[in-house]
Amino acid sequence: TSQQILQVNSSGNALEFTAKPEGKLKKAQYFHHTTRITINSGSSDIDMFTWGNFNKVSATSKLYYHGYIPGRRTENNHSFNKFTATPSSGSAEVINHMKVHGVTNNDVGQQFFNLQGVFTTAFAIGNVELKNILSSDGQANRGHTSGMVINPNNSDDSRLPATAPGSHLVVYEIED
Repeated sequence: TSQQILQVNSSGNALEFTAKPEGKLKKAQYFHHTTRITINSGSSDIDMFTWGNFNKVSATSKLYYHGYIPGRRTENNHSFNKFTATPSSGSAEVINHMKVHGVTNNDVGQQFFNLQGVFTTAFAIGNVELKNILSSDGQANRGHTSGMVINPNNSDDSRLPATAPGSHLVVYEIED
């Protein structure tokens, strides 16, 4: 029968068809963004880029995610990424992610936004737009005065390829 599995009955003496159990993982989707973006100093929010749409299949599930956005000249400690999920109907949810880096100079590969978490809203079935907004929370000087670079390439550091290795994101739709 469709949507059923064959298993041993509860007495352990015969096989029977039963409803297929529902798993917690409903869907996973990978996003990749390689466009090099230069962002100059300022104190207002800037839309960095949109990852795309995640098409939810369950109204009761939540979106878990992990990924990263590489950068250069991101040494301003006030810079953070507003990771935003906006459903086709309903209200958006925003999660703030501080930038993480190992040094405060222009070294590539040491500065990035780490995206990891869960949107606590159980968005309706349908498209949810995923976007990154760079914010300095009203602080003057959002990044380096000569321009913050998102997704640096070989024009920023000759060790990198001509096309930026880019930003990566995996989103999981999971029933809690």
